[in-house]
Amino acid sequence: AECRRIVAAFDLAERLGVPVEWFAVSSGARISMSSGTENMDWIGAVLRRIVMFTQAGGEINVVVTGINVGAQPYWNAEATMLMHTRGVLVMLPDSAMVLTGKQALDFSGGVSAEDNLGIGGFERVMGPNGQAQYRAADLESACDILFQHYAHTYVVPGERFPRRAASADPVF
Repeated sequence: AECRRIVAAFDLAERLGVPVEWFAVSSGARISMSSGTENMDWIGAVLRRIVMFTQAGGEINVVVTGINVGAQPYWNAEATMLMHTRGVLVMLPDSAMVLTGKQALDFSGGVSAEDNLGIGGFERVMGPNGQAQYRAADLESACDILFQHYAHTYVVPGERFPRRAASADPVF
């Protein structure tokens, strides 16, 4: 159901010609021995829709608001880190993007950091590697960052480029 809603959001944004603002709080598919591969099929469908949406010029701006595990970090990365994408990724404190969480890594005998932030937090991983473009102190600050981004990059539906910003710089 979550994946269907995400795909529908891209469909709506495409029809309206507006960017998607994705406040990432999900973790993708449920892992269970009692279900088949249909969960992975839906993850793939969302990933395909992200790629199609961004390749067609759609913009996705992601705000990571907690520990994102599993498919969600992949979606975040595809939406904002590929060479053709225009969106930004903003991370809040105590947020992380990890494929497999610390508890699962420790249980399986894998090597992990001291916590999920050490595996995929802004300070040690996502910021220094350039995967997250901004760090915000809180949700309000994250929205302020998005508005600043839009002030320079937003393209009004039906127009070709962002509108010019007023400037007092001399014209040469």
